[in-house]
Order: sequence, then structure tokens, then C-alpha cells
Amino acid sequence: MAESGSLIGLAQISVALAGFTSIVAAMGNRHKGEWREIDLFRFDNLLQTSLMGVVLGVCPVVFFNIGIDQNATWRLTATVAAAYFIVGTLYGVKRFRALPKAQHHEISLVVSGIVLVATVGLVAITTLNAFGFFYSGDPGPVFLAIGWLIVFASYQFTQLLHIMRPKSN
Repeated sequence: MAESGSLIGLAQISVALAGFTSIVAAMGNRHKGEWREIDLFRFDNLLQTSLMGVVLGVCPVVFFNIGIDQNATWRLTATVAAAYFIVGTLYGVKRFRALPKAQHHEISLVVSGIVLVATVGLVAITTLNAFGFFYSGDPGPVFLAIGWLIVFASYQFTQLLHIMRPKSN
């Protein structure tokens, strides 16, 4: 599989984002009770999207190396991606609605709209790939999904950096 190196590289970027987030969280010197719900929401989103980037980067390599043909490998990985985007979005909406109303304004409506449109588009593209329509076993939708996860995780990381600064006395 020619794409193995690229997939592993993208998985490494995803791992790095999750790792840096953990380091920043530890260095931020926040103790129990100092994390606001919105900060935990962002942290959770970042870790989930980063780890899903790892899963989507490694799955095709594993599938192909255990003997699944390349077409089926991409379709199966696209199915995993579509399922994640659907379940992850529903979970994210549920978590967002559980946030204190006073913190809702800290999530940009423009960014939320972009995330929703991108996610719906990715569900459509990965589902079409999974069922062999238009993208019959093509790696493009999987790479697009991983790329989006990295972009979204990076955005969440920048948002967390703002709140991780030590409090001034």
C-alpha cells in the first residue's frame, strides 16, 4: 500500500497533538475545580479528534496487512470514519447542551457552523466511499477525514492554550 507512510505520518501528527495537549494541561497548573466546563469540553474534543486521527491513520495499514484487499480497506476505513463523525457529532452536541448557559457564548457561532457543515460533508463523502459510490474504494475521503480531524484538533488546541496560562495574582 503506497499510502502507508503518509497515513503513519498523519497518525503521528495526531498523537503529537494529544501529547502536547496533555503536557500543556499538566503545566497549566490547574487543580481540580479550576477547570471550567467549557475547558473540559474543548480538552475532550481535542483528545477525541486526535485519537480518531490515529485510528483512521492506522486502520488502513492494519486492514491491508492482514490481507484485506485495498478497495475493501478504504471502504471499511471510510465506514469507521462516517460512524465516528455521526456518533462524535451527536455526543458533542449533547455535551455542548450540558454546558452552563453562561459559557455557550465562548463557542463561536461561525466556527460551529463551519464544523457542522464540514462534518456533514465528511459524513456524506465517507458514506459514499463506504458504499462504493463515486469514491469506490478511494483513499481520498479517508485522507480528507484525517486532515479535518487534525485541523479541528489544532483549533481546539489553540483555544486551550488561552486558558492554560497560569493565573496572575
